[in-house]
Amino acid sequence: MTVSSDILKHIFNLKPEKAAEYLKQKGMKTSGAWWQVYEKEHARVFTVAQTSAVKAGYDVLKDIRAAVQKAIDEGTTLRDFQKELKPLLKQKGWWGRIPDPKNPEREIQLGSVRRLEKIFDINVRTAYQTGRYNDLAENAQYRPYWQYIAVMDDRTRKEHKSLHGKVFRWDDPFWDTFFPPNGWNCRCTVKSLSERELKQRGLTVENTDGRLISATATLPNGQKVSGKVYRNGGKIVQTDVGWNYNPGKAAYQPMDDGKDPALRAEMDKILKNKTDSFLNEEEKNEAENNISKSMKNYMNEYGSETQGGFTSIKILKNMQYRSGTTCNGIYYLSEEVAKQFNSALLKIPKGEPLSLSEEESGKTQWHEIYHNRAEFPLPSNATPNQINAMELLNEFVSRRTYNIFWQRFNYPVQYQKTIIEYAETGYQPQQEKFNKFMRDYDLDTPENLVELEEILIKKPQVEIAANLRNWLIQKTKIEGETAVQAKLRKESIKKELKRIIKNID
Repeated sequence: MTVSSDILKHIFNLKPEKAAEYLKQKGMKTSGAWWQVYEKEHARVFTVAQTSAVKAGYDVLKDIRAAVQKAIDEGTTLRDFQKELKPLLKQKGWWGRIPDPKNPEREIQLGSVRRLEKIFDINVRTAYQTGRYNDLAENAQYRPYWQYIAVMDDRTRKEHKSLHGKVFRWDDPFWDTFFPPNGWNCRCTVKSLSERELKQRGLTVENTDGRLISATATLPNGQKVSGKVYRNGGKIVQTDVGWNYNPGKAAYQPMDDGKDPALRAEMDKILKNKTDSFLNEEEKNEAENNISKSMKNYMNEYGSETQGGFTSIKILKNMQYRSGTTCNGIYYLSEEVAKQFNSALLKIPKGEPLSLSEEESGKTQWHEIYHNRAEFPLPSNATPNQINAMELLNEFVSRRTYNIFWQRFNYPVQYQKTIIEYAETGYQPQQEKFNKFMRDYDLDTPENLVELEEILIKKPQVEIAANLRNWLIQKTKIEGETAVQAKLRKESIKKELKRIIKNID
């Protein structure tokens, strides 16, 4: 039996916003077999197997995704989900069995009532469990012990029954592999316990030291994949193939650690203009037209949040900076950024992954969009100090939020950690020092990012330096500090900001 998303919401005691947000942040990619989008990639990409088998596959995928999103947002039932989608999918030719385009001697299954049931169940459950993981992780300081809970009936796998009731700390590697769902139609979940509850119930905390073992499995195409299994007494417990990961953790972790030498070398190449960036006149015109069309479509949908809107975009040869704007809807791109940005816009509808340089070009564009979002932009007679402060804050915020821009084009970013960590992506000495400063004070958090964005776009930009300084002084307050300690702290903050931004007032 499958259940409605409304019942799932009740079971997990979870606000639907987190489940809905998980789905919204995903890009989309058509695929053939289920293993073509594998494990952690599912946390970033919404896909349905065999959508690439028909010409209208991307439209089919958009229809299915919209219906899943509606189910989570509104708590609709499986029956409503099937009723809404069946005629749409039939109309677009994605229904029943057809000859495999790659092997006409065999058939493949497109849409069916049973497949829609599976699509509904898997996507809704995974979305809620992802939201649940993040709820539990946010509260781990107070409830650090997590207990695996299986539905103990005759439909539950033996492996999942054997894990029922086991308790591990929230940061035990066990959860990197075995946080539910752990397979098709898995109904397991996790609940958290405080120290007191643990003692009251007489529960023992286990750990996976020496019990998580590397193993390999073979996909239907013969490809070998690696993962972890758990030695539970004398028996081996494993997830279904393709479920050997934690969707919640994967969804909110960068796909790289920012330290990959190859990625850093590519970033060096991007920023030192060693790419083959020159465009002939025909390429330049094509790129301008395509980028202009894409940005006009973007602004038609999201222009209400951008004061400057969109007027035009120009590609300039020998441009001093990588990009620029007049803050009234006119954008400028250097050749190297335009080439990468145009390439990215052409790849995304095809479901092709972007390179680091292509993804970074979107961050560059997002930086300029922030300038146009400012409600009170800098005047033309702004001082160097005011410009430096604005660019420092813009770059800090845009690196951490440009994923929003690409998500709106249905692309899940892969290299955000590298782009955040790499000090050379813009205004380098200031960014490097400011990143370190924010981390030293433990201020580089999503909650603080919201407040910094408000300073950037809601407050007058001539006052960014002062507003940023006051915000930092307020955020670094120490409970119980004396007046002398407070004075020393404030002076230290001011001194550090002067070192980061020249002559900050």
